[in-house]
Amino acid sequence: LYDCGVTSSGWDDLRSILINNRSLTRLDLLDDNLEDSEIKLLCEGLRHPGCTLQRLKLYGCDATSSGWDDFRSILINNRSLIRLDLSGNNLKDSGIKRLCKGLRHPGCTLQSLWIRDCKVTLRCCDDLCSVISTNQTLIYLYIKLVDDKKMSESEVRRRCEVLRNAGISVYRRWNGGGWIIYIDR
Repeated sequence: LYDCGVTSSGWDDLRSILINNRSLTRLDLLDDNLEDSEIKLLCEGLRHPGCTLQRLKLYGCDATSSGWDDFRSILINNRSLIRLDLSGNNLKDSGIKRLCKGLRHPGCTLQSLWIRDCKVTLRCCDDLCSVISTNQTLIYLYIKLVDDKKMSESEVRRRCEVLRNAGISVYRRWNGGGWIIYIDR
């Protein structure tokens, strides 16, 4: 669904479809600028034990901080979701911290997480390292980080070393700046 301007009743219908349609295994929502109430309905459907969705892509949906709390609950409660792509959202480091709480939960069964163009910096590396050490189901993680001009070069090196010691590959992007970090177990 691309920039489709779904109404409130439409989001309620989507919630119902997520709960009742056993053949729906993939959902892509692109550039929909979701309101908190819409995210709540979406997450209600995703948290429901009847939801069989395996792959969810939310690109450019601009969730707020309370929305990321709702997504954290999906990571804890949804047993079928194995791939999540949150690229193009304004996650920032605070959103990563919220998601990491869900990723560290023993109930999280997510296997693949993609985060690109979300204004995330190396400041979240401690949270990511704790996820890698506690979550054994997460086998693929890809995050594109932006440069944080306030961090000293020595702080950048230290944080990269922390990530590498946790088994996370860290690459400096020369074209366009930023960092690529990923695990592939």
